[in-house]
Amino acid sequence: MALNTKQRILLTAEKIMARKGLSATISEIASQSGIKDSVIYHYFKNKEDLLFSIAEERLEDIRQQMEEQLLAIDEPVSRLRKLVFFRIYYMDKHRNYGSLLLFECRSNMNFYHHPAFEQAKWFMILLGKIIESGINAGVFRKDLNIWLVRDAVFGLMDLANMRQLSSSDSTHQEDFEHIIDLILPMVLIHQGAKPDPSDKRKRILMASEKIFAEKGYENATIQDIASLAGVGDGTVYDYFKNKEDLLFNTLKEGFQPSSLKKGFQDHLQDPGEESGNMGPMENLEHFIRRLFLISLTQPAFAKIFILNGIYNKRFYDSDAGKAVTQYMDKLSVIITEGKARNLIRPHVDPDMFGRLVLGAFSHMTLRWLISEKKAILDKVGEINTMVELITRSVSGNICA
Repeated sequence: MALNTKQRILLTAEKIMARKGLSATISEIASQSGIKDSVIYHYFKNKEDLLFSIAEERLEDIRQQMEEQLLAIDEPVSRLRKLVFFRIYYMDKHRNYGSLLLFECRSNMNFYHHPAFEQAKWFMILLGKIIESGINAGVFRKDLNIWLVRDAVFGLMDLANMRQLSSSDSTHQEDFEHIIDLILPMVLIHQGAKPDPSDKRKRILMASEKIFAEKGYENATIQDIASLAGVGDGTVYDYFKNKEDLLFNTLKEGFQPSSLKKGFQDHLQDPGEESGNMGPMENLEHFIRRLFLISLTQPAFAKIFILNGIYNKRFYDSDAGKAVTQYMDKLSVIITEGKARNLIRPHVDPDMFGRLVLGAFSHMTLRWLISEKKAILDKVGEINTMVELITRSVSGNICA
């Protein structure tokens, strides 16, 4: 079927802008489309609108195909696997589009206010519905935070797709298996270690973290926390002076003392300087939490790091990109030690796990940037929940 003028412009622009980004000119796009410059402005406001419209057109195509493929699939795990596989497959097959979406659109804050992003949000909503159906069916954990699961899953797929785009060694099939191997343990009902029932202080702190995150400090009560911890109200006061003292101890439990004060370069130098006596899983949680705390302690830097670093193709060949790679490579040491102690599953791919961590960080921080400002305690709660979610991807026993 012959392409109409708008479709011809979009396909031509996709090829050119995949190589040149916004440095491409309207004149060369028009010339290769066989039209005058003015015709492009008949369909698109400007060059940026044209760029975002390419993504919008592709996302609509993906949406239609995705809806068709999911028609005959009801089981939540199968629907989740299909969504992940098709996203990885499509981006690998249409590399020009993948490059534009990840390196040009996602690095531009204006993209998140364009109609194209509404199409992108459809896939996040779809994943949310799949997770919700799995929870209702008793297949997925009831305590899942759907927002954070979406951040982790789409963040991981973004980073995996970027590896596909920058390397000929990676295939969508190979990446799919590694991705699923990390996602399923996060969401499936599984049995992991539970806190010692006799450790009432620990239970109170865990309960306070959840209550403060859900209700906020002002609305949280000692009664709520005591009820969730399974202790009497008076028992809370045996360990903490008042609600404020409990709050501060909860925050202290979640943070290493220097994590809130250090700059990113300090993280690169020695991310585990206070964790020498920790075991592999504690080291893993510590590493992930310190990375995510950058969003709280250095929000301006986090914004630049994501928009101009993670979603910038040239960043990965720069000294800064190499420094971040070296920093993330430290996860491999932790993963290897965890495998040696049978605390981490032997077939976990450390490289893909690193992409899960960095991808989840980028998506969660972006969501904070483009949405209404969250209270500090809401963000602390999300970070702690995300740490647990990601850690679960490599450890624990999965139950069908």
